[in-house]
This record gives sequence, C-alpha cells and structure tokens, in this order.
Amino acid sequence: CNSYNIIDTTATTVITLSSRVGTTIKNCNLSGNNAGTGISLTSSSKNLIDNVTIKNRNTALYMAAGSNFNNITNSDFSNNNNTATNQGVIWLNCGSGVNDVCKANNFTNLNLSNALTYAMYLSYADNMTLDHTNNFYNVTHGIALRTSHYNLLKNINLNGTGYGTGMNIYASSYNILFNISVRNRENPLHLQFGSNYNNITDNDFSNANNTIENQGAVWFNCGVLATENCRYNNFTHNNMSNAPTYGLYLSYVDNLTVDGTNSFKNVSGGVAILQGSNNIIKNLDLNGSGTGT
Repeated sequence: CNSYNIIDTTATTVITLSSRVGTTIKNCNLSGNNAGTGISLTSSSKNLIDNVTIKNRNTALYMAAGSNFNNITNSDFSNNNNTATNQGVIWLNCGSGVNDVCKANNFTNLNLSNALTYAMYLSYADNMTLDHTNNFYNVTHGIALRTSHYNLLKNINLNGTGYGTGMNIYASSYNILFNISVRNRENPLHLQFGSNYNNITDNDFSNANNTIENQGAVWFNCGVLATENCRYNNFTHNNMSNAPTYGLYLSYVDNLTVDGTNSFKNVSGGVAILQGSNNIIKNLDLNGSGTGT
C-alpha cells in the first residue's frame, strides 16, 4: 500500500485473498466507519500482513478454510465494532475437514484494544502461539478457542474491569495456558464440552466478579454425554483468590487433580463438583472467615 489509505466506509471487505500464497500486505490503512471487514483470507497460506491499520470495522481480520502459516504482525486492529458473541476482531472461522483447519498462523505485536466482543475468536485453529506482544487492553472478552488444539497461550494480560470473559475454551484439547493474568473478569476462565488434556498452570484468575452461585472464577461447564465430559486437564499453580462465589466450579469433569499449588485465599466458596468421577482434591487451604462453603 506504500502507506496510502484505502478508504471504504461500506459494509464490505477491503482486501480479499482467495487461494493465494506469498502475498504481502504492508503499510496500509484500511480503517472504516464501523462496518465491513478489513482483510479476508480464504484457503490462503504463507502470506505476510505487516504494519496494517484496521480500526473502526466490524472485523479487522477474517480467516477461513485452511489458511495456514500466515504471519500477521506489527498491526493496529483497535477500536473495532463487532458485537457478535461468536465472532471477534480477529476471527478465524475455519472448518472441521482435514484441509479446512487453519494451522500455524503467527500473531505478534498486534493492538486489539477496545474490542466490543472477543479480541480473538479462533474456531478450528491449531498450532498457534499467542503471547505478551499482543495488546488486549479494555476488551469486552479476551480469547475464545472453539474446537482448536495444540495452541500455546502464554504471558498474556487479559485483565478486565469487572465484566466479560477472559478465556473461553470449548471442545478444545491439548492446549497450554501459561502465566496469563485474567483479573477482574466476570468469568476469568470458562472451559466447556469435551475439552481434554489442557495444561492450565501459573495463571492469575483472582478478583473475579461472577456472583452466580453455580459458576465460579474458573468454571468447567462440561456436558452429560461421554463426548462432552472434560477429562485429564492439568490444573496447577493458579490463583483464584477473592472470588465472590466458588473459586473452582466443576460440572461433568473427570480425572482432574486439584492440589495445594492453587490459591483459594478469601473465596466465598471453595471447590464444587457436580457430576464428576476419578477426581483428586488434595492438600488445599480452603479456610474462610465463617461464611461460605
């Protein structure tokens, strides 16, 4: 773009890549008028999006149908206006087929601040790393993984102002959530239906704002069917302190160990288990101040 502005205020997509490989989109301003999509990639791989500004759109970046190994970096996707709860400022809407899953895309040094919905909504997206170089300041919701596996989320600040979900993990397995700060959220972590073998460690889920009795600062909300149970997740060195309801609420969860490496200081309720089996709860300090469970 050579630093030119491409101005399109309508509800359209400004730049579309379909079945393209090796394209560079660089030094562009694709901002809009609270409508449309900045960049769309479908079945497109090994492309570079660098130093692109996409503000005041519904969706900054949309990816679908087997778009792999793309590098999205050094870009400003802030102040976008999408309010749909199943979309995001960055929206990977990939598919379940062998050639439809989006794999190994790189997202670094991105500004996703002030998102009105999820900053990143990743559906059928595997083998990605998301880290502290991305800015999630003042987003309504942080990151959603939907049927997405083998991803590494680390060293991220998803703190809020008392509302919204920090991370939503749905039917997603073999992911690592490490050293993520999700303070002052209504739901710091919501893990759902058939999410297995995830490693959740060294995270700060404190000062949650959820007052619903059958939820918690960390809420495993899994299903009654065998394929919907959540199994064999690792949960260590996490901070659930100051929760106004349960620190940890487990629904249809099997084969989980919760031990003394986790902090439940000053929580109204400690740990709840609804319909679970083969779980180990050991060496916890759930002392209170005379109220709560």
